[in-house]
Amino acid sequence: MQTKGQIDELKQQMRNTLIHQLHADTTAIKPPITSSYKVAIGLICDYLSKIGLKYSLSVLVPETGMQGKMLTINEIREHIHIGPST
Repeated sequence: MQTKGQIDELKQQMRNTLIHQLHADTTAIKPPITSSYKVAIGLICDYLSKIGLKYSLSVLVPETGMQGKMLTINEIREHIHIGPST
């Protein structure tokens, strides 16, 4: 077992197991999608869109589970009781 090849192989297996476990732990937790959550994510997405951070937006939406559920800016205004901008 002291040959370089066997030790390197065991190290690689341990790294792969650790990475797999860390990845599994981070994808398991998802908050419930409440109206407050939708408003908050909607505001963040509107901001990211307006400042041109398309990549950040493309990562945020799938990670939040909001594909196809995004509120429009007018729906957000209704939720937080702000009239349309003039």
